[in-house]
Amino acid sequence: AVVSTQSGHYGRELLKRQQEDLLSVKDTVQTEMKSWADVVKKSDKQTRQLTAKSVKEAVKAVNEEEERSKNLIVYGAQDDDESEWGYSCKVDKTTDTFTAICDQLECENVDVQHCTRIEEWKSDRTRPIKVEFRTAADVETVLRKAHKLKASDEFKKVYLAPDRSAEERAAHSKLVNQMKELIKKDNSKHYFIRDDKIKCTDKK
Repeated sequence: AVVSTQSGHYGRELLKRQQEDLLSVKDTVQTEMKSWADVVKKSDKQTRQLTAKSVKEAVKAVNEEEERSKNLIVYGAQDDDESEWGYSCKVDKTTDTFTAICDQLECENVDVQHCTRIEEWKSDRTRPIKVEFRTAADVETVLRKAHKLKASDEFKKVYLAPDRSAEERAAHSKLVNQMKELIKKDNSKHYFIRDDKIKCTDKK
């Protein structure tokens, strides 16, 4: 069976939902701020403290969502043992790797702020790369062309995805595990994940 998450389409859909969630959270902040203004006028100290906490949490959620919308995670890119490398060498190597990916995708006008490997190096796995861009539009530009990696001998196993929240990662991991179980039962189909659902088509 062929397992695919169709990184270009799925990534754009996830990025779109992130942007919608961001607007929703901003609305929550505005609502909480209005509530805070009312509370200050007529409530006791304990109620004011509780409302202040909800405002801070809403603002924090906005900031985190906005930062994630400008990040991209790269899976499957060749990894090296960097345990004895200096920090600048690690950054340069990781940046060079993603630059080569961008060259393959013909993404010349995206503004990359920083690239770094996630987690410590281990010989039995490939660490993801976290790429930070100047804007969410840069992320969308790269994801829109992600399908071109399939035609590359060097990067055909590389998968690009937006930076997910912990909840989104858990939900996606659950879907992947469910899809693997479906493949075990029936490997005559082509399975993929789209719009947070497992779908399949006949193999060509």
